Amino acid sequence: MTEMMVRIGAKGFQLTSALTGFIRQQVRRRLGRVTSNGADVLITLSDVNGPRGGADKRCRVLLGLNGRRHLVAQSVASDMYHAIDESLARVQKRLLRQQYRRRRIRRQPRIAARLAEAS
Repeated sequence: MTEMMVRIGAKGFQLTSALTGFIRQQVRRRLGRVTSNGADVLITLSDVNGPRGGADKRCRVLLGLNGRRHLVAQSVASDMYHAIDESLARVQKRLLRQQYRRRRIRRQPRIAARLAEAS
């Protein structure tokens, strides 16, 4: 069984161990149950305005699913922790929506066949 690979990059600031730990915890919490084994998560953090401040902390999440599909979400906030949480929540929501649609499409032919048999 392969683990989900999480890669973290930072642009414009030093990545701390506290931030890395928070990211890994959030990835496990948000994506651990809904992704298949072998998923690849690339998180890129950047400080857009540097020391000027403001809503300039950007988190971009790229979720690769078994090498064939990718989901991307991005969030900008004044706090890096908030940007991370928000972008991971967006990826989770997109992934769950995609899984729901795939299941619904697979079930439709079966339901149509059962209705045809019943009539």
